[in-house]
Amino acid sequence: MRRNLAFLTFIVALPCLTAREDGAAVLIGKDDAACFLGSSAPPCPAGVERGSSKTTLLHSDGPVIDLMEPLIMPVTSPTRLVISFTPKDSPVQLDSLRVRVKKFLKWTGGWSPYVDVTKKVRLYTSESGVSCQKCEVEPGRYLFHITIQDRNGRVSEKLFPVEAQ
Repeated sequence: MRRNLAFLTFIVALPCLTAREDGAAVLIGKDDAACFLGSSAPPCPAGVERGSSKTTLLHSDGPVIDLMEPLIMPVTSPTRLVISFTPKDSPVQLDSLRVRVKKFLKWTGGWSPYVDVTKKVRLYTSESGVSCQKCEVEPGRYLFHITIQDRNGRVSEKLFPVEAQ
């Protein structure tokens, strides 16, 4: 049992965000393309527009989630990705962070299922937010779904679009 726990701890602690030779972190790379295939997902939620950084608030009892960068779309990869977490009256519970992404599939006219990229962003995460100075995103339209809670268990969720060239 101890050996299994040690192995599990090692696997969880491994940083999963790969890097290119120029130091850019690969958030959504060519190898992730297969994750987005075969979609029967519904269309983009109301309030999310092509070429916009307009965000959609889903739930806001917990920390405030704000997209700081990028603000102008489309972005050129690598780009800066900065998301802030502002606690209300209880500290952010960092292990509750979940980052999921879905991609717009031109040939279907709809969105792929969500792909969980939380492990990829953990290396760039602190209680104040996510800050990745050089983040690679393959060309396409994406919808990020961020969920986090505070230490009192109050949850916040926010959607924001990213379009990369």
